[in-house]
Amino acid sequence: MATVLPTTMDVSTIAVDTPINPPKDLDAGALFVLKSKGSWLHCGYHLTTSIVAPVLLSLPYAMGLLGWVAGVVWLALAALVTFYSYNLLSLVLEHHAKLGHRHLRFRDMATHILGPGWGRYFVGPLQFVICYGAVIVCSLLGGQSLKVSLLCLPAFLLFFFFSLFNVWEIQRKGKQEYDSPFFIGSRYTILTKLDCSQIFYSINSPLNLKLSRVWPQRKWTAESSLSTLTLKIFSIFSLYRKHELTEKFIYLLYRPNGGMQLYQFIIMFGVLLLFLAQIPSFHSLRHINLVSLVLCLAYSACAAAGSIHIGSSSKAPPKDYSLSDDRANRLFGAFNGISIIATTYASGIIPEIQATIAPPVTGKMFKGLCICYTVIILTYFSVGISGYWAFGNDAQASVLSNFIDGDNPLLPTWFLLMTNVFTLTQLAAVGVVYLQPTNEVLEGFFANPKKDPFSLRNTIPRLIFRSLTVVIGTTMAAMLPFFGDIMALFGAVGCIPLDFILPMIFYNVSFKPSKKSLVFWINTTIAVVSSALAAVGAVSSVRQMVLDTKTYHLFANV
Repeated sequence: MATVLPTTMDVSTIAVDTPINPPKDLDAGALFVLKSKGSWLHCGYHLTTSIVAPVLLSLPYAMGLLGWVAGVVWLALAALVTFYSYNLLSLVLEHHAKLGHRHLRFRDMATHILGPGWGRYFVGPLQFVICYGAVIVCSLLGGQSLKVSLLCLPAFLLFFFFSLFNVWEIQRKGKQEYDSPFFIGSRYTILTKLDCSQIFYSINSPLNLKLSRVWPQRKWTAESSLSTLTLKIFSIFSLYRKHELTEKFIYLLYRPNGGMQLYQFIIMFGVLLLFLAQIPSFHSLRHINLVSLVLCLAYSACAAAGSIHIGSSSKAPPKDYSLSDDRANRLFGAFNGISIIATTYASGIIPEIQATIAPPVTGKMFKGLCICYTVIILTYFSVGISGYWAFGNDAQASVLSNFIDGDNPLLPTWFLLMTNVFTLTQLAAVGVVYLQPTNEVLEGFFANPKKDPFSLRNTIPRLIFRSLTVVIGTTMAAMLPFFGDIMALFGAVGCIPLDFILPMIFYNVSFKPSKKSLVFWINTTIAVVSSALAAVGAVSSVRQMVLDTKTYHLFANV
């Protein structure tokens, strides 16, 4: 008789008479970092943060390597396979929990099901490399987002303070005095009619802006009123908006002797991550991950709206959806694109997330997955399809890079700033989530499970080693700014085995379905095809990295 994939109800009835024995002699890592106190909602927040990250902004680039049909098909197929895979992994965990063995870590799961060697020498090191690599990539992307945000921030602040000052002045003096220079659409909306050609300016120092005259026909002098000052400031902003002043000009007001390099922004982001890394447990991140869920919806909406706006405007670049004429480049590019898509759906920490759920765990992970994949459908397809439609083969490793043409932003500065701030903030949450497996290992080595987690004996090692972990990751991110290539390689050699292959093996070994059953052959087919894709994807990723070594160098300012 064919074996049918068990549902949550089936798993809940397995070995009902078997006593549920809680794990004995848990080490400090499991006790302190993987506390089982969460609900299925918290599980959904953790899952969403671990999967739906700013790497989804590379989906238009991946689709450019595959083309329209293959790109959309692989995007949908990866969603179906990973949802199926993660659900299988959850069912296996629930099955063993009912048998008295609740596994809190991926390596514990592999050790119990496949043997000690698999957990110690394969799954454990592989998961560590993937998770710590994700922290490095988050630091790199965080530095890039911070760089763009700081470039845009001064102009945005000028506009913001100008608006506040002038709303106050208009309320105090009355609307009629400002009918000439302003059109006031509402009480809080001020649009300038200023002719910027009448303003002459010079820059003698970073903080010394001299304006020779503003509206000579009116008595608007330097001594007249607060509005004069804010109008002069807004005059600079108006020139900026007309691209007569760019982000670099604004930035040079603060650094007249040169620009900051990317590695300096990566270090700034690393400082933020350094503070967040001290949060004691995975469960303690539940509120941060809820904010992260909202942020990923926000910047995905911004990315999709920005792509549609640019693609339908006169500034739209020529759209080219053709694939490479060279057969080898087309083939390797396709496998590279598949690896990138696989990475965007990857998690690698499903058992650790399920470990945060308070017992009984039956059915809770499935609800969390439903929350997560609802967000995935809303974000992945909107960003991938809109970005590829707008930019075609010119889509860059992050679609946000397409929003700036050289020094000229194709979208309003405030919009770029807002999108980058959303991305930057969520990256910090993603980085902290992927630090948890490393934190758990460190706590297991250096903490004392018999002491209070906040005792001096445990707090000092936690502070030292977590800080050291962030410092090393930040340094590596600054040295190796090859985001697209690193992400593709991670997807091939790490994420595909952990998320596409091992869950199928775990299920077949644990439940032992008949070799004549549909579920057995579905699992086997997914595992075999994924193994082939991992091998070819690794080769194509390494090939691309070798090609890019001609362009990039250590501490490159990309």
